[in-house]
Amino acid sequence: MVDFERTFTVGVGADAAFAYLADPVHLPDYLPTVAHVESIAIDGSDDPDAEATGAPTRFLPDAGSRRIEWGRPDSGYEGSFTVEPGTTSTSQVTIRLHLRDDAPAEEIERMLAQAARSIGSKVRGY
Repeated sequence: MVDFERTFTVGVGADAAFAYLADPVHLPDYLPTVAHVESIAIDGSDDPDAEATGAPTRFLPDAGSRRIEWGRPDSGYEGSFTVEPGTTSTSQVTIRLHLRDDAPAEEIERMLAQAARSIGSKVRGY
C-alpha cells in the first residue's frame, strides 16, 4: 500500500469547510471520478468492479473531530479529510489517500492538486 497526502488552506472557517466536505452531494464537484448515488453512499464511476463485488463504499463524517473517512477496504482504496482551524476566515484541509502499490503516483498527485483547487474555490461559495 502507498500513502499520499496534501494539505492546503481554504478561505472559510473550519466549521464551514467541514460542512461542505461532509455533504456527499459535493463529491463530484472536486472528485470528477465520483458520482453521488444517494445521501449515504458514493460510487467510483470509473471502477467497473464496484458493482460486481457488492461491497459498499463508506463515507463517514465525524463532526467532533472534523474528519471524514471514505473508501472500499476490499479494493485497497481508503482516504480521509481532516479540517483544522486557521483564522476565523481560513482553515487547513488535509487529504490522505491509502492506495494499492500499483497506483499511478503522478496521476494521483495531479488529482490531489486539482481536488485542492476545486475545494478551495467551491467551498467559498457554500
